[in-house]
Amino acid sequence: MVHRYVFSSLLLLFLSAALFSQQNGNSTELSLTSKEARINPNTVRRTSNDQLLELKDSIKRDAEGEVWREADITFPLRIPKGGRYLLSSHVKRTLFPDGPINDLNIKMQIGGQRITKRIVSDARNYTHHVLGDFLITEPDSLLRIWLPKGIQFEKIVINEYFPVTVPKAVQIYQPPIVPPEGHPRLWVNRESLSVVKARLAKGENRSVWQQVKKDALQELTFHFYPWKEIPYSTDLERKVQTKAFYYLMTDDKKVGREAINTLKNYLSVLEYGNINYGDITRDIGHTIYVSALVYDWCNGLLTKQEKKQLYDRMMNLSRKMSIGWPPFKESIVNGHAAEAQVNRDLLSMSIAIYEQDPIPYKYTSYLILEELIPMRRFQYQSPRPSQGVDYGAYRHMWEMNAAWLFYRMSGRQVFDDNIKELPLYWMYMRLPNGQLFRDGDVFREVNRMKPYYWGQPEMLLLDYCYSENAILKAELQRQGGVPDNPILFLLLNNPELIPSEDYSHFPLAFSTGNVTGSLISRTGWNMKPGSDDVVAEIKGGGYLFGNHQHADAGAIQIYYHGLQVCDLGLYISYGSPYDFNFNKRSVSHSMMLVVDPNESFGKDLINDGGTRFNQRSPKSVFDTLHDQWFSNGVVLASNIEYKNSDFQYSYFKVDLANAYSSKVRNYTKTFCFVNTGNKQVPAFIVVLDNITSSNADFKKFWKINTIKEPLISDSSILLHNREETGPIGWTHIKTLLPAKTNRKTVYWNSQDTINPTTPLPAISTHEPETKGYQLVISPQQANKKDTFLNVFLMAADGVKPPSVHFDETNTEYRIKVLDYLVVLPSKSELLPDSFDISLLDHFDQKVILTGLKPGLWYVRKQENNTHFKFKVKENANSLQFSGNYGTYKIWRNNPDSEKQINNINNLQ
Repeated sequence: MVHRYVFSSLLLLFLSAALFSQQNGNSTELSLTSKEARINPNTVRRTSNDQLLELKDSIKRDAEGEVWREADITFPLRIPKGGRYLLSSHVKRTLFPDGPINDLNIKMQIGGQRITKRIVSDARNYTHHVLGDFLITEPDSLLRIWLPKGIQFEKIVINEYFPVTVPKAVQIYQPPIVPPEGHPRLWVNRESLSVVKARLAKGENRSVWQQVKKDALQELTFHFYPWKEIPYSTDLERKVQTKAFYYLMTDDKKVGREAINTLKNYLSVLEYGNINYGDITRDIGHTIYVSALVYDWCNGLLTKQEKKQLYDRMMNLSRKMSIGWPPFKESIVNGHAAEAQVNRDLLSMSIAIYEQDPIPYKYTSYLILEELIPMRRFQYQSPRPSQGVDYGAYRHMWEMNAAWLFYRMSGRQVFDDNIKELPLYWMYMRLPNGQLFRDGDVFREVNRMKPYYWGQPEMLLLDYCYSENAILKAELQRQGGVPDNPILFLLLNNPELIPSEDYSHFPLAFSTGNVTGSLISRTGWNMKPGSDDVVAEIKGGGYLFGNHQHADAGAIQIYYHGLQVCDLGLYISYGSPYDFNFNKRSVSHSMMLVVDPNESFGKDLINDGGTRFNQRSPKSVFDTLHDQWFSNGVVLASNIEYKNSDFQYSYFKVDLANAYSSKVRNYTKTFCFVNTGNKQVPAFIVVLDNITSSNADFKKFWKINTIKEPLISDSSILLHNREETGPIGWTHIKTLLPAKTNRKTVYWNSQDTINPTTPLPAISTHEPETKGYQLVISPQQANKKDTFLNVFLMAADGVKPPSVHFDETNTEYRIKVLDYLVVLPSKSELLPDSFDISLLDHFDQKVILTGLKPGLWYVRKQENNTHFKFKVKENANSLQFSGNYGTYKIWRNNPDSEKQINNINNLQ
């Protein structure tokens, strides 16, 4: 027997001065210290103070830690009763390599259980680690430990294991939807199974099915030793899943038995240990998920004993998830709990084993139906995920797993229909170069050396099939399909739906509403290299949801032949000094900074002058609405104007005061995007910031970021960029306010020492953002109230930008560019109910009026008495009309006006 010496009797050990003690009335703790240990004198020595134990210098250990030899340290556990216990280690690390800090592991054995490996020191924690929870059935079991080089052993602490408390509301919960009798019920039920089978040989499914069939029929050999644990194997689990699916489709019992037998053997030796980094929960969850599929799809082949084995293993693995078991350690509405572990893994397990144990389904259905879905119903009133382009897509993919699992199980779509609109966000964030505007923590950007096309095809598959959307199916094909998940593809894909690549009917602007406010505008849908399209975004208003959401209320981004105004943060590692002091903070975005020198954003965090930094997430809609901490400003107006199906302009106004601390008393930002239809100057944008601080001495910085070094002259700021191939795009910024005599403009990049805000952490990557530039405009004179008015003009290479004519009246700012006149309120947040405008040119001009109260508005040209009537809708607050030389009287809601008008244009 290989472990003959290890299992020899050690009953004469004199140990255990360590005694159990009661803590908090219900927690039993036992400390096994180095002083009480029985040591192997051939391998271990005590340190000079007799407090610690370490391997002798002469001892060499191979990769297995020489566990066939006598243990280095032995303790009798002397627990009062059999049960589940939590073990923790305390060591001192003595080995520090020149390079990366590696994991140091002990080997340990409880009684006659299999020897297991556990981390006791790593790069994140040198001294203390939870080793895991263990089922100890014999009160007098022995604990044997084999030490690695590089540590000194202090003690093992043992506590009784107490499961997570189940909330009272869950204890009495009766799920409104329950799994049907019989199997299958994961991804298919008795009705939909025939539909999936019928699609296997059709269209694009045919070749995928042929490959799955080929893989399923390959012989699967899994070598293992019952006494030796193995790590997680993605490849093996996928092979098991493939065979289980093939059995489901064909009733090939031989292949089904292969899936069952391989999974049983694999689970019998699989061990995750106490790894708690690298998102190990995702791997654990995948094991549970595959086990649930085999349990459900191959149910007719399983014996009663095999069902019990799979059930026990899945439940044991569930405790290792970050959400715990029962699954109430984390909130399901954000964070890792909002990913696969509940929405796919635990839900699949609970559906599969429902007739054996209905409690897991009770817990998981409560989390999804009563907590997640109400929150998403509220959030997706704005079709924009709070967690940004990448984490938003990743987490949405998992909630769509839950949507599909419930739908295929019960025939009911449990999420609100607004979830079907969410994919529009990623379509509108798409740039002509194939990438997306940055939003939230973008984990796809770092160290990409070549152009790439952003994709999340598995999310698209789930979305397109759920809403039968042909446009999304075309985008799925453009992203290359889902070669890594052919089974999900065959379960969902409808080969009879013809994909559509026609974007022509899609609007050119997209407003996301009031919960997560933003406006995305573009001049076209040309996604080919060298596209002349301009794309611009402004965000702000709504609520803060923490985690991967950034402190970026009021930020703008502009693309024209490359990123012109952009974010400069890169998602390197969550919570690092760079991440919390730059990437997630306002300073990495193009937005307003107000520096109160006494403001604190948190321990060890710099004062960047930005909005409040939030890493706390609301747990419910009630929390979101009633805790002012989560307020991120209010969308005051959002309007998209068309004429004869042609996009004219978009208008967005947001009150951002609540996004900042009390240092900002009032702050509104106005953004007006004008689609000129002129190829040489395809668009211009007017941006107005009216801000009042609580102290005149608080320095204000109107800030933008860009990739290439800007050029600054007395009259303008010039930004430029280009893709690897294609023309250069230019953005001319005309600053109208503050006046030239009362403003200072400074720019810098990470290599410069000039920084008028605050020193920032720097990183070095291959990404252009690392070497990008930050530019600020600040008033020279200290005031509580300041106004920043800027015009962005996008012009083709070699084209002289048009002149910008600016006029300020008692009530309005009037900005003339090309044949456009844009009017904004100057002295208050809205224009007065009556005012006049004079047009000086004889050719037709387009007048855009912003900041209008809702209601009926009238326009009359005094020279020929031409009249127009407009209905300004609530929260639209703008209109456009065309005119030429003359004076125009503009007024609102005069009851007698309509009687006097003979020539009325009704423009709704």
